[in-house]
Amino acid sequence: MSSFIQRFINIFMPDSSKSQFFPDKGNPIQSHHDKNDQETKIEKAATTVIVPQAAALSSATKSAKRPRATYEQPSKATIIQDGDMLIDQGYEITTDEDENLSSKVAKTSHHVSNIASSVIVSQKNTSDYEENQFLEEENTKHKAAIKIQNVFRKYLRFNKKIESMSLLDQSLFNHTVQYVQSTSIWEDVPRAVNGQTTVYLPKELPIVLKLSGSPQNRIRFEKMMDARKVCVKNKYTSLVIPTARVHGDFIIETRLPIKENHLLEQMALYLEHWGKFTKPIKEFAGLQFQTTFPDLTGPLYGYFQSLSEIPLGSRIGRFDNVPLYLEDDEGKIGLVDLEHFSLNSKSSLKYSIVEKCSVLIILFPYHLDTILEVAKHFDPNIEQKSEIFEKEKIQSLKFFENTYGRYLHYLKEKGIDLDNPDKFPLISEDRKNELTDKLAGFYLSLAGLYFGLDDAVEFVDTTDSLSSFKKVFPEILDLIHSRIAELLKSNIAAQSKKMDISSYARLMDARTIVVMPKEMRRNEGLGKDAELQKQIAAKLDMFKFGDDYRKKDFIIDLVKIVLTEFSRREIAHYEPEYKIISC
Repeated sequence: MSSFIQRFINIFMPDSSKSQFFPDKGNPIQSHHDKNDQETKIEKAATTVIVPQAAALSSATKSAKRPRATYEQPSKATIIQDGDMLIDQGYEITTDEDENLSSKVAKTSHHVSNIASSVIVSQKNTSDYEENQFLEEENTKHKAAIKIQNVFRKYLRFNKKIESMSLLDQSLFNHTVQYVQSTSIWEDVPRAVNGQTTVYLPKELPIVLKLSGSPQNRIRFEKMMDARKVCVKNKYTSLVIPTARVHGDFIIETRLPIKENHLLEQMALYLEHWGKFTKPIKEFAGLQFQTTFPDLTGPLYGYFQSLSEIPLGSRIGRFDNVPLYLEDDEGKIGLVDLEHFSLNSKSSLKYSIVEKCSVLIILFPYHLDTILEVAKHFDPNIEQKSEIFEKEKIQSLKFFENTYGRYLHYLKEKGIDLDNPDKFPLISEDRKNELTDKLAGFYLSLAGLYFGLDDAVEFVDTTDSLSSFKKVFPEILDLIHSRIAELLKSNIAAQSKKMDISSYARLMDARTIVVMPKEMRRNEGLGKDAELQKQIAAKLDMFKFGDDYRKKDFIIDLVKIVLTEFSRREIAHYEPEYKIISC
């Protein structure tokens, strides 16, 4: 028996197996065949030792949850004798007795040990991999939880900040609640003239009381907070939202330092200081493109349509919802009516950019370039609509110039200023003669209407009648002029009690007279004024009108014609439908 096999048996074969293949040493004789047969059995025994080792390693591999070891179990462990080479799928044992057999056995044993170690390491690596993966997942979840918590805390802090910025001062709120509870006759409290919601402006407190009702007042407050969030996130500093609190059916807001939220005042402020409003308009454009802010324009009709001479129904800016004002000589825009304000949906954003640009240009025609500069951030192709925007600009400027600029020109031409607000120049004699000759034809044309056909022929053919009219007509002009002057003084005195007439815009407002309520069915206006009608009727006693009704109607139409002729000469403008005289 070779020494290799003997050493192999000593290393790998258990003692209990040796007796099976080695008879007692006392048995002296074995044939050569028996000897070869015995060696064959020994080699087979070696196989039975090696194969279970491999099987054990395979079994260990199978026990791992994620089998990633580099060693894999062969389908069937075999030993092939080929040139005395022992081959077992992945490792080999050389049986050449000329080499150092002991060294080879040791190497083989070491190799087998390495394989077993590899499996163990693989198991450990697999276990470590799973543990690391688990830790990574837990760490990711932990980080996500922390991030969510941070975001939520930041959200809460931000909302708390917005709420703190939005709330009316507690002391002022308490005083206002006492005022509301002690007020029984609200008709005596000053009110805003614009808008559908009833708005009280008590003189005793620097607040605005909006009777919105509940829960509309709470909804309005929430919208104010939504608008403030956008302003804070975008670092807008020139857009001012009043602080507020809700009480009963009221929403109580701080009153911004706006002198008078009147269209003429707002137009004057914009035209005279438009350079100071570039920053707030840029911010307002940014707000407008990110939100939905309706009620910024309205249809043009009545007095201002007649005054501006732009098409009926054209849109004009509603500065009562976004009033301009100066604070420490810096332009500000007050967001005082956010009832219909809402945040934009992304799907509707780009669709509305063109329309929003048009609205902004109607409000601020001198800032077309500023508006488009902001709009490019939301629609890079917005300048493709520049032709539309130029038309909006031209029409809006025409409205500004004809409404405010023309009135301002009239005041300066007549020498009317803040030092003599009730001045109303007399009619020259030449002007009286001019009007008399011009209105003689009117007198004749009305004869048939007011005197009847038969009487009219006789009346018109009577030279004395026409000459008599020409004689008394200058006196009638003086009566109309004097009555306007009286109404003007009365109107200015009433306006002075409400506010200081400290600007040309306020002067224009004070010198604009509504001579009769607009809800009157007939277009009578100043001609229906009882005092004036009585005075004119006395001048026409020489004429036979048939009855008093015809005489009154004649006077009404006559006064209307005179006021139309006065327009842009003796007075700035006359609007017959709304019975308004600007002088």
